[in-house]
Amino acid sequence: MKTPLIAAAVASFIGTSLSPANAGEHITLTVQSQAAQSVSSEIITLNQGDTAELVYCSYSVDDTLGASFVSLAGTVNNKPFAVPTARVIARNNVGNAWDLNRVKIAGPAALRLQIGATTPQRTEFATIEVNRAGTASAPAGIPEEANSTWQVNLEASSDLVLWTPVPAGSYPGNTPQRFFRVRIVKQP
Repeated sequence: MKTPLIAAAVASFIGTSLSPANAGEHITLTVQSQAAQSVSSEIITLNQGDTAELVYCSYSVDDTLGASFVSLAGTVNNKPFAVPTARVIARNNVGNAWDLNRVKIAGPAALRLQIGATTPQRTEFATIEVNRAGTASAPAGIPEEANSTWQVNLEASSDLVLWTPVPAGSYPGNTPQRFFRVRIVKQP
């Protein structure tokens, strides 16, 4: 049985709506299914150093198959990929609990929203947050809180998964691609 995940979609939309407006360029892709064929949306192109993250998707799933009909597909470094926009986070005797698959992708890449052949016809959409290389990231702030101390950390990653503390400064361009983030931690 195909079940839309309205509650998860609303929670994801609220979380996305509350993110800072200058965190990145938000691009919405739309795709409408056609009987007996898979279709794709327009393409988002990421250059070297650009990153993209799926931040919202209206997804339809098939609980009996445990699969999502909607995927983010394309190429990364000229290699094809496809990942479902929804993932099962829990299973029970009533059915599956689904959540948004917040996939992160580093360029060069070409991304599109894809929907498999479904009946009846349906329209799905996704919002992708794109951060272009060389642009400033969202400002990080320390909350005003009496009698508290905060540690500000600069971290680097080559895969957007493993993050290592690094000092602020100059970095050569002849090393593997690096991404940077600021993490603020309240000290005990």
